[in-house]
Amino acid sequence: MQLRKYGFHGLSYASIVTSLAKHLNKKEEEINIVVAHLGSGASSCCIKNGKSIDTSKPSRLVYTFSSPELRPRHGSHPARGFAWWHSIRNNRSDYNFPRDQRPSGGRRGGRYERDQGRAGPEQVSDSLSQASSQWLILRQSGLQALAGTTNFGTILSRLDASTCSKEEHDRASLAYAVYLDRLLAFVSQYLFKLLSTMPLEKIDGIVFSGGIGEKGVELRRDVLNKFKWIGAEVDDEANGKNKGEVREITKRESKLKGWVVETDEEKQCAELARRQLDF
Repeated sequence: MQLRKYGFHGLSYASIVTSLAKHLNKKEEEINIVVAHLGSGASSCCIKNGKSIDTSKPSRLVYTFSSPELRPRHGSHPARGFAWWHSIRNNRSDYNFPRDQRPSGGRRGGRYERDQGRAGPEQVSDSLSQASSQWLILRQSGLQALAGTTNFGTILSRLDASTCSKEEHDRASLAYAVYLDRLLAFVSQYLFKLLSTMPLEKIDGIVFSGGIGEKGVELRRDVLNKFKWIGAEVDDEANGKNKGEVREITKRESKLKGWVVETDEEKQCAELARRQLDF
């Protein structure tokens, strides 16, 4: 059985591979990295020999079967993937859940009752309709629900308790801790997916991109410091700079490299069009 997994941010990852290969004077087929594309929407990708082999934010799973009856009818929704990895979405829930789990026995006294033999809650209040619950999951979750803001810069600033109220500080601290935990969950597993097939010396490093990835000095430092035990050494001066299309943020002697690569999805899209149209 063959399995193909389509994911988001493909143009970004392709742009990063091209830029890093050029910077390292290597062929794109020789690039082995773990990328964290962090913005309003975010995902991580494991890239081996210049090609994606896994992604945290799938858009659809496609099974290759000879019989159409065996093919899945539904793919994954954009809300699936990282926990709290979208500024407004809860990325651990399927937005169809309220509809799929709604009992079919009818409504009595303002509450749904369990149909015979059906899984689901004994009573579900009708105060939260399907449309409302979808709006809640897709628009009022994520960082917005945890911190009360979608601005990651604001969240970082509120980690300093002297700059905001106690409630704002507590909510920002929780949001940052959850964000970091989910980021590490994917980055670490992808790093070890590469390490299981090649020595550390062949891995080009961990790459940060997107608005948060390119500007999040504290976040990059906290992630890389978790990999000190395999030789990652952050260069605080280099990490503090916010200029340069491709810049290394670890020390020269660091065994695991850290990079910031400014992604250019528009340029990548134009390049694909140029190749397709042959001009």
